[in-house]
Amino acid sequence: MERKILTILVTDLEGFSGISFQTHREILEDFLKEHRKRVEEIVSKHRGKIVKVLGDGFLCIFNTVTEAVHSGKDLQEYSIPEPPMGIEKIRLKIAIHAGEVGIDEEGDIHGDAVNLVFRLSQSVKGGCICITEEGYKISKTSEYEAIPLIPFQFKGFPQPVKIYLILTHHKEKKPLIATDDGKPAFKIAPWWRRLISFYMDVLIFMSTIGIVSGILIQPLIKISPPTKVQETKPVVQMGTPAGKLRAYDKKIEIETPVANVEAEPGKIVIEKEKKPIFEFNYFHLTGIEMIIFAIYLSIFWILGKGRTPGDWLTQIRVVQQESGQPPSILQSIIRSLLLVVLILPAGLGMLIPYLISRRLIHDQLTKGSVKFFV
Repeated sequence: MERKILTILVTDLEGFSGISFQTHREILEDFLKEHRKRVEEIVSKHRGKIVKVLGDGFLCIFNTVTEAVHSGKDLQEYSIPEPPMGIEKIRLKIAIHAGEVGIDEEGDIHGDAVNLVFRLSQSVKGGCICITEEGYKISKTSEYEAIPLIPFQFKGFPQPVKIYLILTHHKEKKPLIATDDGKPAFKIAPWWRRLISFYMDVLIFMSTIGIVSGILIQPLIKISPPTKVQETKPVVQMGTPAGKLRAYDKKIEIETPVANVEAEPGKIVIEKEKKPIFEFNYFHLTGIEMIIFAIYLSIFWILGKGRTPGDWLTQIRVVQQESGQPPSILQSIIRSLLLVVLILPAGLGMLIPYLISRRLIHDQLTKGSVKFFV
């Protein structure tokens, strides 16, 4: 059997099997005949070859990834004819992968690369073109735009596969879906990652408020941070033109030209000219502090696609439990409000639901989960 490194493209019509039961056989045959004619023309135009026709799908090969990508974009735009009467618009699913394949005497292709691209094609949503990292890295990426998606774990493959969405005129919020053959490659974030992430968010949030407040309250006053006398030497000490940081066994100190921050387990104090201007105990949030912190979290979960600064530092992400995609705007807002209203007042009691189901109350009510990506 001859072996070559080729680019493989697989197409499939989304939901066509269900549609076929609602339409007359002759009408479907005419539709598929026209669809095949257009696919053949486009694949040939980009110097590709159709290896096999699989009902409403096609298995194609190309010598380069770039040719396969351009073919995929043309297929999305021109290949699907007008659907039969009474049938909604039919959308095409396209998966691309590059790898080594075996070619038999009849011209058919075999191997892990073929199995992988078929697995991927089952998870791609209609109207989308997805490509594996292997294909994306060896192609001329300047000729098209692509964005990274959540890695997927496919059946029969030990390692997660990184996938990219090739941008087209079609916009799809969830380009990949979980199936029996492929699921998002993540595991439940351990409690200590979530705790560290939350602590970092509180520190960043309150430090920012203190610094901004100092700038707004006394923009013209030059402040010389007081010299702090410590009985013990800091474990970590750093200095930059923007400020100084000292980390002790149970306390962190940050000095800036406008404010100083002291953080201890459960408590943050912001000082200006040796006088506390903010004191924040994040196990007992009240009033306006809860509202502002909820806004902070929701904004980052929305704009950061499920990540706050603390999540980013600890490599975790908030996702929807079923699809593995970032939470929607509404889910992000509800989640942040539930966190500050239900979880924070409970203190360490918030760990009880986690110990039972590995998900906190706001995870369960918003159908979300916090994942650590592998």
